[in-house]
Amino acid sequence: MPAIFAFDFSMIKPAMCAYIDGKILFYVWSAHIDQNSRKGLEEHNIIVKDRGLEKISKMDLDESELILEHVTRAVNLADMICSDIDYIVELAGINKEDVIIANEGFAFAAKGDAVLDLSGYKYILMYALMQSGYKNFRTYSPIVIKSVANCAKRGMTKDDVVKALGNEPSGIHDLIDTIRENPGALKKKTSWLTCIDDLADSYWCLRTTLKKENIDCKLNQNG
Repeated sequence: MPAIFAFDFSMIKPAMCAYIDGKILFYVWSAHIDQNSRKGLEEHNIIVKDRGLEKISKMDLDESELILEHVTRAVNLADMICSDIDYIVELAGINKEDVIIANEGFAFAAKGDAVLDLSGYKYILMYALMQSGYKNFRTYSPIVIKSVANCAKRGMTKDDVVKALGNEPSGIHDLIDTIRENPGALKKKTSWLTCIDDLADSYWCLRTTLKKENIDCKLNQNG
């Protein structure tokens, strides 16, 4: 059975949900994260990598400096993610040929510099993974992933996508059980802890991959 690494990829807080031998692992590589959010995530068995980066200010950098800063950050992020995946694969004794890398594509209406920057970061990551020996890649549109989460109806939001985790069977992961039983433990005053929505998206990307690949499995609590 293949191992799957499913992403909700972004420049600021990319998240990953990995499927290894029937178990689920959650990772997030945040550019910066508040201590309260980090503590809450780690208490729910989520690996948090804080990159400790300041927000890029276009006012302080000229065009060349801005390009160099983005490329440097993209390469460093790709190296970090690739290294973590390599570690998981080696520890589990999995062949890289049996690994599927899945991610969410862009919405059809997406445009502008932000999309171009994100595309650059994503393809630098894909190149690093290819160079490391991974060859099986999948991309799903946002509407397909939302459909798997039963959140594709007009007007449904990221909050609905997170709450949909509570409809999953118990025992898959601490994060999912808490969303169902005590969601307040994963919230700030008026919003979810940082990265919760990204982690939820990565989980539904994983579920989409399992469905599309016709992988019939029972997910087990990661110990």
